[in-house]
Amino acid sequence: MEISIGGASSVALRAAEGKGDRVPMGQPESCSRIDCSGRVVTRFADEPFCLDHFCSRCYDLLERGSQQLPQPADDSTAALLYRLEEGAQRALEISLGESKLNNLDRARLLDILLWSGDVTTVLRQRRLKNRAGADDEEAPREPLERASGRGRLY
Repeated sequence: MEISIGGASSVALRAAEGKGDRVPMGQPESCSRIDCSGRVVTRFADEPFCLDHFCSRCYDLLERGSQQLPQPADDSTAALLYRLEEGAQRALEISLGESKLNNLDRARLLDILLWSGDVTTVLRQRRLKNRAGADDEEAPREPLERASGRGRLY
């Protein structure tokens, strides 16, 4: 199904089956956000984004991740870690790509990359600590002999 603008069929609807965007040849893909005709610089979470909306989406995720830092890791932490790492990877790809970026854009991408590294490091450590705590609770506590054989550690 196509939408006609000014009598010419120029914008294709995105396929709901996940087949990707259908864009006429020669026409650059536009951002997935409503009322944005910005040029796509990356695909993030299987959605095409212009630079401004990509940065905005990353900052939303980073703020959510930062708010989750004081809380114990749970099942949603893995999904958040995946998205944060994907965002950092995409930010790096954009900054090293062929797009012409001004200093503000480069600074935003670097900020996303660094902040994502900070948040994912803490979340990953907390997640591993929770796993280790769960393993300790499930494992029976058996005395371990010291290497010297003089005593036992419980």
